[in-house]
Amino acid sequence: MIYVDTREKKNGHIIKYFEKNGIAYERKKLEVCDYAAQSNILIERKQNLLELAGNITKAHGRRIKAEFTRVPPDAKVYVLIEEDIGAFKNVTKWHSAYMKLSGVTLYKHMIGYQKRHNLQYIFCDKTISGRLIAELLEVQHGK
Repeated sequence: MIYVDTREKKNGHIIKYFEKNGIAYERKKLEVCDYAAQSNILIERKQNLLELAGNITKAHGRRIKAEFTRVPPDAKVYVLIEEDIGAFKNVTKWHSAYMKLSGVTLYKHMIGYQKRHNLQYIFCDKTISGRLIAELLEVQHGK
């Protein structure tokens, strides 16, 4: 069973994958992250680097920092970013027309979060997000 946070938005492609593959899910308010299972594995999904950048800047940074602080110490957190940039180091090449934050600065923030909160970043095309979430949460198809 996968638990999906009720505040998770624009995830129809993921729910569609779950339903097509017989993966049981339930919407409920989660204290931390967007997806969870019975295990101590949690997944926070971001639509792209722009969303992540907006979440970790001063305006919204306190909220996401507080959320990651509530993660149980034995939990593993994956941050699934639906933007296939290849290697993590390619974040340094990112730029936005909407923010002054540079890719290098974003990368440094991400490294800091990774070290402080036991995070692992995964970049992917959104067409495989549902499968990755099920695999990371070790949920079997049709169960």
